[in-house]
Amino acid sequence: DLQYVTTVERIIASVLYYKGLVIRGKFVNVDEWLAAFERRSSYAASKSDYYTLIMAMPSQNGPGYMTAAGDVDDDKNANHDASSIIYGFNDAWKLPLQLTDDPSSSFEPIPSSQFRLEPSEFRHEAAFRVISNHDGIVEFACRGAGEAGRPSY
Repeated sequence: DLQYVTTVERIIASVLYYKGLVIRGKFVNVDEWLAAFERRSSYAASKSDYYTLIMAMPSQNGPGYMTAAGDVDDDKNANHDASSIIYGFNDAWKLPLQLTDDPSSSFEPIPSSQFRLEPSEFRHEAAFRVISNHDGIVEFACRGAGEAGRPSY
């Protein structure tokens, strides 16, 4: 299970982004399996977000292709809305990511252990991590200024 959960994470994010299919909330056993992982603080600390899974990490299965609006027979048919929210269009980056103003529509669940924290605590943690890893960030950001060739990722 531990080896496969990261693949399932990527599948859930990808089918939402590219096809508009909402997996979370539709398959009870999948939800329970993922919820069991999300209750573990060690998993929650290493769990990736949808944007990173889709945009920042190269796919191991080839490129994804968007489905045209209306091609998916889904009760939310969320393709355009979901991809815009994940990508951050129209001031969409508000946590938890959700398709509507209804909090129960969150398609990227946040573990309950994180609800006890204030938003400023997340910002402080992010700033601390960036500052404490500035050498690595500078090296990564400057990689494009190196020699031409195959990407190093």
